[in-house]
Amino acid sequence: MGAKRLLFLSAFLALSWYTANADPIVTSPNVALGTDYFQTQPGTVFIFTGDIFPHGELQVNFVGLPIGPFSTDTIIQRQADATINGNGITIQIVALSLQSTQPVIINGVLYNVFVTLDPARLAEDTGKLTVHGTLAGGTFDSKLNVFFLANFVPVGGGQGTVMPGNVMLTQSGGLWSPTPSPRSVIVRGLDDGSTADLAANLHTGLDSQEVDFFVGSLMEQHSGNGAVHIVRVAVTPEPSSLLLIGPALAAVFLRWKLRHRRLARPFGTISS
Repeated sequence: MGAKRLLFLSAFLALSWYTANADPIVTSPNVALGTDYFQTQPGTVFIFTGDIFPHGELQVNFVGLPIGPFSTDTIIQRQADATINGNGITIQIVALSLQSTQPVIINGVLYNVFVTLDPARLAEDTGKLTVHGTLAGGTFDSKLNVFFLANFVPVGGGQGTVMPGNVMLTQSGGLWSPTPSPRSVIVRGLDDGSTADLAANLHTGLDSQEVDFFVGSLMEQHSGNGAVHIVRVAVTPEPSSLLLIGPALAAVFLRWKLRHRRLARPFGTISS
């Protein structure tokens, strides 16, 4: 028994010495997985094509129709930790809500146009994000495949019309920072691999080689038909506006619900 105890003690001391003197595991600097919350900016435009349109195409300018939190109308997930200066990670757009800046005329009828993701093709709304720089920030490149539905709703009421579409949006040289700008929409979460971790954009529990990811403005372009989606980080309202949030969100939800109850029939497609 004494020999066994001595052997166990020797092994324990050897393991303790190795643990104390071994080189620490080196982790490459990386950006934590998470979710980016954006609001669409002026200058966003899509080009619709088809025989139904005058001269075969129709340019529509869009703004965001917030779905929350706060001013958010576009939500993109970073689905894995991204090694800085590495090979890139998969991203997915999981929410999109746009509306035309003004009605458009088709065959003498005025339509408001609303754009959302195509629910039948959500799994295909993916792309790639590559992060460059250091833990203090840097630049990034991205490309994102987006399948969407454009819902043309007659201004005077009546049956709506839906057009499916697809664009590949790309951008390069965007700026990122590990810290949010003032009034940015913040969703907090623990860096633990949970669903809440993925939904967060500001994490607790990050190690010394891991940071969060916040961008300034972002212009995504489609080279085929001139589509442009310009976004910035979604922001919270000024303190004096907080009392108006409840009624405003209720009105947005009611408008969205009524619009999606209307029957629709397709009259064409959006080419990429």
